[in-house]
Amino acid sequence: RLLVCCVLMSRVSSWHTKHTCISAFFERYATPSAFAKETDWTRVKEAIHSLGLFDDRLKSLVALTDRFLRGVDGDHFDVSADRASPNKIHGVGPFGVESYLVFCKDQGPTITLSPGGKPIAPFVEWRKKQASTGGAVVSPSSSSSSEASEDSSGKKMKT
Repeated sequence: RLLVCCVLMSRVSSWHTKHTCISAFFERYATPSAFAKETDWTRVKEAIHSLGLFDDRLKSLVALTDRFLRGVDGDHFDVSADRASPNKIHGVGPFGVESYLVFCKDQGPTITLSPGGKPIAPFVEWRKKQASTGGAVVSPSSSSSSEASEDSSGKKMKT
C-alpha cells in the first residue's frame, strides 16, 4: 500500500484529490491480487483519473503489482531506485524506495536519505534517537524532560 500511495501521490499537490483517488483505488482493489485480476483499465482510470498522468501511473501500478506478487526471482520482494538494479520498479523513485526501507523494512536508524527524502527526515531522526536509546520510545515532545516513566514492559526509563 505504501508504494502504491507513492506512485499515486507523485506530482499531485491537492490533499483532497490524493485522498479521494487513493481511497477509491483501495476500495476497488483491496489487495495486489485484486488489482492483478483487473482486465478493464477504464475501471482503474475511473478511480484515479483526477491524478492525471494515467498511462504512466498505470504502467507503474502494473509493474509494482507484478513485482510484489512474483518477486525478482519468484521468491522475495525488494525495490531499488538504481535503474540498473533488477529491483527497480517503473515509477518508484528515491522517495518511494526510502519510504519503503524506513516504514516497511525498519531501516530508519541506518538510512541516509536523499534530498527527496526530506518529508520523512523527522521520522528518521526520531528512529535514530530511539535506536540509540536501546529501543526505548522517546517522543519528540518529551525528549528534553528528565522525568522517569515506564515503557510498555513496565521498565523504568528516562524521558
